[in-house]
Amino acid sequence: MNPVSRGTVFAAAVAAAGLAQAPTAHADDFYKGKTISIAVGFGPGGGYDAYGRMLARYWGAHIPGKPQVIVQNMPGASSMKAVQYMQTVAPTDGTAVVIFNWGQITNSIVNPSKKLKVDFRDFAWIGSMNRDVSVCYVWKPRFPNIKNAADLNKAKNINYGLTGVGSASYFNQALLLGVFDAPLKQVKGYKSSKEKQIAIERGELDGDCGDWTSVPHDWIRDGKITWLLKSSSTTPEGIDPSIVFAGDIAATPEKKQIVKLLTAAGEIGRPFITRKGVPADRLQVLRAAFDATMKDPRLLAESKKSQRPINPMTAKEAQETLGELYAMPKDIVAKAKAILPGPKKKK
Repeated sequence: MNPVSRGTVFAAAVAAAGLAQAPTAHADDFYKGKTISIAVGFGPGGGYDAYGRMLARYWGAHIPGKPQVIVQNMPGASSMKAVQYMQTVAPTDGTAVVIFNWGQITNSIVNPSKKLKVDFRDFAWIGSMNRDVSVCYVWKPRFPNIKNAADLNKAKNINYGLTGVGSASYFNQALLLGVFDAPLKQVKGYKSSKEKQIAIERGELDGDCGDWTSVPHDWIRDGKITWLLKSSSTTPEGIDPSIVFAGDIAATPEKKQIVKLLTAAGEIGRPFITRKGVPADRLQVLRAAFDATMKDPRLLAESKKSQRPINPMTAKEAQETLGELYAMPKDIVAKAKAILPGPKKKK
């Protein structure tokens, strides 16, 4: 090989090495001066909004280039509007993220839309800030004789509100209707859990199902509500240990399986996703920064002060849970679908 040829080969090798390192360098530089937008699938004031804003305050400090992170509320169809935005409109450069209601995962399996097919395995997962434990309750002053879920038949009518079909609340309410035969009437048209809570206090609604961390602390302190059940066999720190797990009081093995299907996605809790097609190196940066943020002392201090627990799930763990859910037996899916109610509109 002559000297010119050796030089050419050497130059090519250097160029190849540079190309091999380029994606990481590009990802580290990309976010400098950029803005990441977190779309919250609900209006201001609820639990998803609180977690979205908490992440926005600290995530940017862990991303190379320290981008600004902002929150945009995008309520509609119990966060499906935000999911549809992510699926069809959001940029694929890694600057758009969504936090959505985990019930939409269950909905995509049990009651999939004919107009817009959504498979949550087709998104790029970032992680979850907390694993949900949902609770159902009634307003004690209006229903003093109801002590637990078994007493629900003592009431003639109980009104619960919905942010939309497919929400976590929708599926937990389905348990009360289809597994425990509660005289429940569902009223849709509410944009957030906060809006439903206001309606409960003014007598428009009689109770709710939702993440236990979103229940007003003064209601618990002042004994204004009666717990009916929870969606998980786990007992997070801070939750009333007397609340029974729905699966433990379901009357038959078939009903216990239905409980499992309708509540299992709650393990994913407060999930953050971005659009499929985000470059792999940028996605890795976002995931690594997310995992680091979950250990940030400032985030943990705010979590404790606001009583919004941090019990994170990595992207890999979330994807594994998704795989198990989408592999559920078809007969159990059909039986779960059969108990799903049809809500009426708010007057």
